Amino acid sequence: MTMAAVSKRPRQQRRVAQEHKRSQPPVGGSSSSMTMEAQEITDSLQRTKQMMRHELERVSHVTSAMQDDAQMLEQTRDHHVGMESVVKGARGALRKLKRQDMQETVVLWCAVSFFYTCALYVLWTRIRIPFLLW
Repeated sequence: MTMAAVSKRPRQQRRVAQEHKRSQPPVGGSSSSMTMEAQEITDSLQRTKQMMRHELERVSHVTSAMQDDAQMLEQTRDHHVGMESVVKGARGALRKLKRQDMQETVVLWCAVSFFYTCALYVLWTRIRIPFLLW
Protein backbone atom coordinates (compact mmCIF):
# COMPACT_ATOMS: atom_id res chain seq x y z
CA MET A 1 0.00 0.00 0.00
CA THR A 2 1.02 3.52 -0.63
CA MET A 3 1.39 6.17 1.98
CA ALA A 4 -1.59 8.12 0.60
CA ALA A 5 -3.86 5.09 0.94
CA VAL A 6 -2.77 4.58 4.55
CA SER A 7 -3.40 8.23 5.40
CA LYS A 8 -6.92 8.16 3.82
CA ARG A 9 -8.00 5.21 5.90
CA PRO A 10 -8.13 6.96 9.28
CA ARG A 11 -9.97 9.91 7.70
CA GLN A 12 -12.64 7.61 6.32
CA GLN A 13 -12.97 5.85 9.66
CA ARG A 14 -13.35 9.19 11.46
CA ARG A 15 -15.95 10.38 8.96
CA VAL A 16 -17.98 7.16 9.37
CA ALA A 17 -17.81 7.50 13.15
CA GLN A 18 -18.98 11.14 12.99
CA GLU A 19 -21.91 10.25 10.74
CA HIS A 20 -22.83 7.45 13.12
CA LYS A 21 -22.82 9.83 16.07
CA ARG A 22 -25.01 12.33 14.21
CA SER A 23 -27.62 9.73 13.33
CA GLN A 24 -27.94 8.55 16.95
CA PRO A 25 -30.03 10.64 19.37
CA PRO A 26 -28.05 12.36 22.07
CA VAL A 27 -27.71 10.29 25.21
CA GLY A 28 -28.33 13.13 27.57
CA GLY A 29 -30.78 15.00 25.27
CA SER A 30 -33.67 17.01 26.57
CA SER A 31 -36.78 15.07 27.42
CA SER A 32 -39.07 17.56 25.66
CA SER A 33 -37.39 16.98 22.27
CA MET A 34 -37.56 13.23 22.77
CA THR A 35 -41.22 13.54 23.76
CA MET A 36 -41.94 15.59 20.63
CA GLU A 37 -40.16 13.05 18.45
CA ALA A 38 -42.10 10.22 20.08
CA GLN A 39 -45.35 12.14 19.53
CA GLU A 40 -44.49 12.76 15.86
CA ILE A 41 -43.71 9.08 15.39
CA THR A 42 -46.96 8.13 17.10
CA ASP A 43 -48.95 10.54 14.91
CA SER A 44 -47.23 9.22 11.82
CA LEU A 45 -48.04 5.63 12.80
CA GLN A 46 -51.69 6.55 13.46
CA ARG A 47 -51.95 8.21 10.04
CA THR A 48 -50.41 5.13 8.47
CA LYS A 49 -52.86 2.93 10.37
CA GLN A 50 -55.80 5.09 9.18
CA MET A 51 -54.58 4.99 5.57
CA MET A 52 -54.21 1.21 5.76
CA ARG A 53 -57.74 0.92 7.20
CA HIS A 54 -59.16 3.01 4.34
CA GLU A 55 -57.21 0.99 1.79
CA LEU A 56 -58.44 -2.26 3.32
CA GLU A 57 -62.06 -1.03 3.13
CA ARG A 58 -61.55 0.01 -0.48
CA VAL A 59 -60.06 -3.36 -1.37
CA SER A 60 -62.92 -5.18 0.37
CA HIS A 61 -65.46 -3.11 -1.63
CA VAL A 62 -63.59 -3.88 -4.86
CA THR A 63 -63.50 -7.57 -3.96
CA SER A 64 -67.23 -7.68 -3.26
CA ALA A 65 -67.94 -5.82 -6.52
CA MET A 66 -65.78 -8.31 -8.42
CA GLN A 67 -67.60 -11.23 -6.78
CA ASP A 68 -70.97 -9.71 -7.72
CA ASP A 69 -69.79 -9.22 -11.30
CA ALA A 70 -68.47 -12.78 -11.45
CA GLN A 71 -71.83 -14.07 -10.21
CA MET A 72 -73.68 -11.99 -12.80
CA LEU A 73 -71.38 -13.26 -15.55
CA GLU A 74 -71.97 -16.84 -14.42
CA GLN A 75 -75.75 -16.30 -14.52
CA THR A 76 -75.47 -14.73 -17.97
CA ARG A 77 -73.39 -17.65 -19.22
CA ASP A 78 -75.93 -20.13 -17.84
CA HIS A 79 -78.72 -18.17 -19.53
CA HIS A 80 -76.88 -18.23 -22.86
CA VAL A 81 -76.20 -21.95 -22.53
CA GLY A 82 -79.91 -22.48 -21.88
CA MET A 83 -80.78 -20.35 -24.89
CA GLU A 84 -78.53 -22.46 -27.11
CA SER A 85 -81.04 -25.33 -27.16
CA VAL A 86 -83.87 -22.87 -27.83
CA VAL A 87 -81.94 -21.41 -30.77
CA LYS A 88 -81.27 -24.89 -32.16
CA GLY A 89 -84.97 -25.71 -31.90
CA ALA A 90 -85.90 -22.45 -33.61
CA ARG A 91 -83.38 -23.12 -36.37
CA GLY A 92 -84.93 -26.54 -36.98
CA ALA A 93 -88.43 -25.05 -37.03
CA LEU A 94 -87.33 -22.42 -39.55
CA ARG A 95 -85.86 -25.09 -41.83
CA LYS A 96 -89.12 -27.03 -41.64
CA LEU A 97 -91.14 -23.88 -42.43
CA LYS A 98 -88.92 -23.11 -45.45
CA ARG A 99 -89.36 -26.64 -46.75
CA GLN A 100 -93.15 -26.40 -46.30
CA ASP A 101 -93.13 -23.01 -48.05
CA MET A 102 -91.31 -24.50 -51.01
CA GLN A 103 -93.75 -27.45 -51.14
CA GLU A 104 -96.76 -25.13 -50.97
CA THR A 105 -95.32 -22.98 -53.76
CA VAL A 106 -94.93 -26.04 -55.98
CA VAL A 107 -98.46 -27.24 -55.14
CA LEU A 108 -99.88 -23.76 -55.88
CA TRP A 109 -98.23 -23.61 -59.33
CA CYS A 110 -99.36 -27.11 -60.09
CA ALA A 111 -102.94 -26.18 -59.07
CA VAL A 112 -102.88 -23.02 -61.19
CA SER A 113 -101.53 -24.99 -64.16
CA PHE A 114 -104.20 -27.66 -63.69
CA PHE A 115 -106.92 -24.97 -63.49
CA TYR A 116 -105.82 -23.32 -66.73
CA THR A 117 -105.56 -26.70 -68.40
CA CYS A 118 -109.10 -27.58 -67.31
CA ALA A 119 -110.39 -24.16 -68.42
CA LEU A 120 -108.81 -24.61 -71.86
CA TYR A 121 -110.28 -28.08 -72.15
CA VAL A 122 -113.75 -26.81 -71.29
CA LEU A 123 -113.40 -24.01 -73.83
CA TRP A 124 -112.14 -26.44 -76.41
CA THR A 125 -114.99 -28.84 -75.97
CA ARG A 126 -117.70 -26.16 -75.84
CA ILE A 127 -116.49 -23.69 -78.41
CA ARG A 128 -114.55 -25.97 -80.71
CA ILE A 129 -111.95 -23.52 -81.74
CA PRO A 130 -110.91 -24.64 -85.27
CA PHE A 131 -107.26 -23.66 -85.09
CA LEU A 132 -106.79 -25.82 -81.97
CA LEU A 133 -107.29 -29.19 -83.57
CA TRP A 134 -106.25 -32.40 -82.21
